[in-house]
Amino acid sequence: MKKHLLSKANALLLMLMCSCVSKEPGIDSLLKSKKATDVISAFYTIGNLKDTSYVRNIFIDPYDPRVSHDYRFLGISVYQSKMIAIKKISGCDPPAPITYRPDSSIVKFYQKWAISKGFKISCHLTSGNPE
Repeated sequence: MKKHLLSKANALLLMLMCSCVSKEPGIDSLLKSKKATDVISAFYTIGNLKDTSYVRNIFIDPYDPRVSHDYRFLGISVYQSKMIAIKKISGCDPPAPITYRPDSSIVKFYQKWAISKGFKISCHLTSGNPE
């Protein structure tokens, strides 16, 4: 009986370890995708995990306006997913509501926060600043 319970506990622990290890390469591959839904999914996961190792990625093209048409993230923009992720990581509310439309005041607010916390970030724009 004890062996059976121990083997179940070991199996459960092994499954948990495998699922934790496999998340990071999944995030990395989603971030490299050209599909908005994949990128949004990556930042959704990053925000939920409060994973600070990806803060720099948030500020690479922070104004990306692409919107998901997938049922899981319908109407969510890449910009919005990034700002929600950094909001969860920082624990700070932005100066304005985060919507699908890029807002430079929100990006600048979180850039200042990231810099004040010692994150080495730079703002690379490929979609252009919406101002």
